[in-house]
Amino acid sequence: MIPPFNAFFRPVLEIASTGEVNLQQAIYGISVKFDLTEDEIKEKVPSGVQTKLYNRVSWAKTYLAQALLIQPTIRAHFTITERGISVLKDPSALKNMAYLDRFPEYMEFKKRKGKRKTRIDNEGNAPETSNHVTPKEALRVAHEQINDALAEGLLNRVRLESPKFFEKLIIDLLLAMGYGISVLKDPSALKNMAYLD
Repeated sequence: MIPPFNAFFRPVLEIASTGEVNLQQAIYGISVKFDLTEDEIKEKVPSGVQTKLYNRVSWAKTYLAQALLIQPTIRAHFTITERGISVLKDPSALKNMAYLDRFPEYMEFKKRKGKRKTRIDNEGNAPETSNHVTPKEALRVAHEQINDALAEGLLNRVRLESPKFFEKLIIDLLLAMGYGISVLKDPSALKNMAYLD
């Protein structure tokens, strides 16, 4: 039987402590550590969208990232942080979900998540893996999970970049949304803007 996702906190952190890893490497490491059978590795969540193992390792990775114990590097890759290294030194750390409550960034994440209907059951299972959801709800939850992970990943990447990168990102975003003018398309437009004089 595949353990709940919070049982993967420490193993994922240990795997990340070896250097930059990707999600597939973490999943493989977890499957070896927990001696999972081929059937358990291939077992799907009720919606059939992904495997239970992928789902639970992804959730563990998301929660560790919210507590700033790991940080994303490039797409689907991550590494341990200084905070994560110090947590690994404590053998009693990460035994349960409550351990993460000591980190303010995680509490902020919990507050944001509390405003949504996504919930974790008493065994530490994400709603996608619960047997008490309809296929439609499971798909909705999977969609929310993907959007949340993407949004958090993008925010974390932007935070790691320089202020100059952020300024360019905002300008590119505004132009892509149709606001303002594109100087590249019409450089003469700048001459008509009185407030620039």
